[in-house]
Amino acid sequence: MMSKNDRQVQLTGMLYPEILDNKEYQVSLGEQNAHIDRDNFTATTLVDGFCECELKTTQELVEFKKPYEDKFRKVLDTNITFGSWSHKTSDKPINHASNVRKQVMYREMFKLPPFQGVKVKKEYLNRAYNLHRHYRASWNIHNKERKKEHDKQQENARYKWKYQSRGRVSQEVKHTELICYDIIHQSVISWLQMEDTPVQQMGQLLSVAHISDAHNAKSFVNALISVLNWCSDDEHDTTEAFVNAEMQLALKVLHKSITGRWTKLEAKTFVDLMRTDAVKYSIDYDNSLSFAYEIVETFTKGFVKLTYTELLRRLLNLMQVLDTITNYQEECLPWNVVGITTLKRGYNKPIKRLGALYQSLCEGNFSKYGKLQPKSLQQAKVQQAMTPQYYQSKGVSDQISDAVNELMKGDKKINERAGRHRWANVSFLQGKLDKDLAGKLKVRKQRPSDVGAVPRYINRWVTDKQVFARKRTTIKGGTVAIDCSGSMSFNASDIEEIVNQLPASHIVGYSGKGQGKKDDRPEGVIETFAKNQRAITSYDNTYICENDYYQNYVDVPAIMWLSRQPKPRMLVSDMEVVAYAVRPDGTDSHTYVHNKELRMYCEELCRKHDIIILKDVDEAKEFAKSLGKR
Repeated sequence: MMSKNDRQVQLTGMLYPEILDNKEYQVSLGEQNAHIDRDNFTATTLVDGFCECELKTTQELVEFKKPYEDKFRKVLDTNITFGSWSHKTSDKPINHASNVRKQVMYREMFKLPPFQGVKVKKEYLNRAYNLHRHYRASWNIHNKERKKEHDKQQENARYKWKYQSRGRVSQEVKHTELICYDIIHQSVISWLQMEDTPVQQMGQLLSVAHISDAHNAKSFVNALISVLNWCSDDEHDTTEAFVNAEMQLALKVLHKSITGRWTKLEAKTFVDLMRTDAVKYSIDYDNSLSFAYEIVETFTKGFVKLTYTELLRRLLNLMQVLDTITNYQEECLPWNVVGITTLKRGYNKPIKRLGALYQSLCEGNFSKYGKLQPKSLQQAKVQQAMTPQYYQSKGVSDQISDAVNELMKGDKKINERAGRHRWANVSFLQGKLDKDLAGKLKVRKQRPSDVGAVPRYINRWVTDKQVFARKRTTIKGGTVAIDCSGSMSFNASDIEEIVNQLPASHIVGYSGKGQGKKDDRPEGVIETFAKNQRAITSYDNTYICENDYYQNYVDVPAIMWLSRQPKPRMLVSDMEVVAYAVRPDGTDSHTYVHNKELRMYCEELCRKHDIIILKDVDEAKEFAKSLGKR
């Protein structure tokens, strides 16, 4: 049991549970965490001396740097000032225990509201809501009395307006830390020991932390990256030996006594190092100059023995995940002033997305994420270089975003969630196919090879020794649909090159125009560019180009047409899908719909009908060349 005086002290830390139920609680001291048991009226709190984390005050930072400034002014005979820019200082003591007590209290004060239409578990929604709980509590502290005064003045006022918040509430919340600096350092060091990015371990820690804790982890990772950047050579190919030599030079300079004799080269090197993020971080969090450099040296020379290149790869992957987490957390904090209604309900969607992120991090498997290849690509057993970029493996941050979007899907179909819309009424046009492509198909049925049973091309023995014959497996035929909207940014020569690379294919272009036109031209067009070994002479002479069809609205009709054509089916499009918006009564609203749901709907249609997506004309040309070489 705590004494009455001790219990009163805890009021400043907000773990004073009597205010919840107006009943007496038995409060004890804990060593690891704080919690409240409202069923048994007991609570466990943390004392303020729970951790020894501290930061320098601005004055202490100035005093720490002053001897170095005085020394190198004399050595270099110039004015040297290091300043306090980009340093983290605090004129108040760091009290993580108090912040943890507040977090426990706010969780009891603001219960988790119901969230509809998502597959996110309640546990992770609760973690995501913690950030908003803290914001609401801070908002009440700053605005509760002001709002009462405002409402009282508005009772008899001639002109009335809603109360808006005051104070830098979001900044206060952003600077609230829960995790000790030593724990962050130990966690990052353990993450770096794993070859694959430990997304689940990162999620378990940072999902119960605040946004400031994620930023602290980013600062530590950035300091280690700064060490490797300083030791690399931008003008030449950086080698392990070069980085090691620069690392030893930096450590020698940083460990050298300030009272010793310094050459001008050493002094200049020291001044450059003092302005790097690595040394600034070491000063702020370890009260030394070489903390970040010693961590890097431990990984390269100690028990792990990583190469500098491998260490940098792991650090950059960690930074991707940390950037993703902080971006999602930022969305849950208002930037501008907000009213009480917006405060309660206006940030539900960002909170759901943050909860989906936490669940994806803690339970997801990111080794198998990425676009699912169509069957035609899987059966062809193509190499990675031949696979279109759209289907290649994504980075860690993109994989995490895909997992979050999957959890955020509701029960409705994607096509319905996109909103009320319709596609253009399409007309099929036959282009002027004046160009003969039959000559492009006159190739040998067999090609030389250096592997075989019966020699066929003996004359090649003295050149490349490819004297055997191998049957060509070039894919002939197939169908290509090209998005001709303005966002594709191609020209006539691009179309001509695709046609020449795929002479036996059926190639069409499609595009639409805006609503409200008062002429007799169709809303959308699918025009034949090549068919039956004949093609257009120039894209500039097509109906689409001559009549300024440079918008979308035809995407789904083109995909459905393509789904009924011979394989392989290829769609050349950046997937910037646009449809006409319609009113509830079914009439046109003369606006358009352009959102992620429409894009996802078109992507699902392509996967369903085994259509290969090529994101631009350059990728289409490369893919066509790779098909022609097979």
